Amino acid sequence: MLRRLKAAGLHLLISLTVFCLILGLLIHYCYPWPYYEINGLFQGLRITASVDIVLGPLMTGLVYVQGKSKRALYFDFVVIAIVQIGALIYGVTTLYSQRPLVSAFLDRGFQTLRLSDLPKSQADWGNLVQLREQSPIQPPLLAVRPGQTSEESAHMFGTEMASSGFPPEFTSRLEPVPAHWSQIVSASLALPAKLPAKDQAVVDAFIAEHKIALKDLALFPLKGAFDSCTVAFARKDGQFVGYMSLQPDRYTVSPFARKHG
Repeated sequence: MLRRLKAAGLHLLISLTVFCLILGLLIHYCYPWPYYEINGLFQGLRITASVDIVLGPLMTGLVYVQGKSKRALYFDFVVIAIVQIGALIYGVTTLYSQRPLVSAFLDRGFQTLRLSDLPKSQADWGNLVQLREQSPIQPPLLAVRPGQTSEESAHMFGTEMASSGFPPEFTSRLEPVPAHWSQIVSASLALPAKLPAKDQAVVDAFIAEHKIALKDLALFPLKGAFDSCTVAFARKDGQFVGYMSLQPDRYTVSPFARKHG
């Protein structure tokens, strides 16, 4: 029994080490904060973790029977390793393909776009690849170029209303946020004078960290597949400042809301 526990424990230690290494790489290169929260990295890793961390060591403990030939043990371990590696490859490949490639502003907020949200052919991406390479932050924050004529604006509106998600044809219209800042800034969130204590603490910590006044910030919702947060820009020129874990839903104004005053 003790040998079984030792074998399962060693297997668990190895599995945890490999899993933590892969998790670190995914967070660093594919899902930096806040994207691992709002785009469901940990939800996507549940099945992979259950096979790699739980099922693998458990199977090792079950097959490690005293008196069993080395050849039989090696065969069992190879089968377990194949199952684990297969589950790990499948999970990592899926998460990599669903990683956020860009955060795009459309209407009144930003939304993360994954590979599946973009046209299948990179020929229809416009200069998106170049914009990603030039961006100092990943994924880059971009904006959809507004229509230049009333007809173009009407066509874009119709396309957006007919699409369940981000319209793929808008991908070629993505440009840096400052390029259209004068049109974007008017859609920023209007925080009330008094925030709930938890939200106020988040805002105060962000202001202290970045040494900037709240009046000099323009805040926008950033929506992922699983959750949302807030992204901040310098109000004067649209330069990116940072992300804050402020839930923006309660402060988002409907684009169809009537303005008074």
